Amino acid sequence: MKSYNHYNVNPNQFIEVATPLSAYLLGLIWADGHVKNTPRCSPIRLSTTYPDATYFVSLFTQTGKWCVYTEKQKNHPTWKDRCIIYTNNRPLADFLVVNGYLAKSNDSACKILNQIPNNLKHYWVRGLFDGDGYIHTDSKGSHRLGISSTYKQDWKYMENICKTLGVDYSVHRKLIPAKKHASSEFVIYGMYRVIRFCNFMYDGFPSDEIGLYRKYGKLLQLKSTEEKNRYRGVCPHKNKWRAYTSGANNQTPKHLGIFSTKKEALEAVEVYYFTHPKCFLT
Repeated sequence: MKSYNHYNVNPNQFIEVATPLSAYLLGLIWADGHVKNTPRCSPIRLSTTYPDATYFVSLFTQTGKWCVYTEKQKNHPTWKDRCIIYTNNRPLADFLVVNGYLAKSNDSACKILNQIPNNLKHYWVRGLFDGDGYIHTDSKGSHRLGISSTYKQDWKYMENICKTLGVDYSVHRKLIPAKKHASSEFVIYGMYRVIRFCNFMYDGFPSDEIGLYRKYGKLLQLKSTEEKNRYRGVCPHKNKWRAYTSGANNQTPKHLGIFSTKKEALEAVEVYYFTHPKCFLT
């Protein structure tokens, strides 16, 4: 049997999952990767677009020698060129197939997450999010975090994470036969719920320098809005502090009570917004 050290990419660093980088890349491969395992070859292939591809290549090359090439979209001239990051590696392909990567369009990621130490699981989620996730604020001041996948995706693994964090979630499935379109989306609504999930996912960022900063920037914007909302929702009242909702667009502020300290009033605003996810000002 060929020694692991003789492969262009040593598969042991992914099989053992001992570093934040390997956990992150496994999450990214779950989002945008493809794996095959035939008697002739065992390719692992990640397809992405620029400019994110430049950053992803810099991470993959830290783990070994990956092939990198650009794939032109000749039949779709308006589409962006694809960057392909590729290696042929049977032990790594075996590991990925056993842990659900071959059937990941329908399967849950519970198997691979069980292989990752608890202190590294959030890096896997971060990789998944950088591949398939987004944070969005609409014109009405509603905030959401979404992760997209195929119509039959088993979201059990995300449900487990959110239950552990105490974050409510929704799963939406869309089927449009006329357009041959089918998809599903795991969604978290509400500023405080999104922030709580992101605080888990981005633990250690940006000091660890693993992940797309443009997506992390969305969280920073959200936290800035959250802080403004909380401080907008309290005011002095005689010798105490009054708490109220700053309100979403066209909504009348709601009185939340009188508190002895500013800290207690701010906490009351935070609790209300966590339980009423659409009551935010943009």
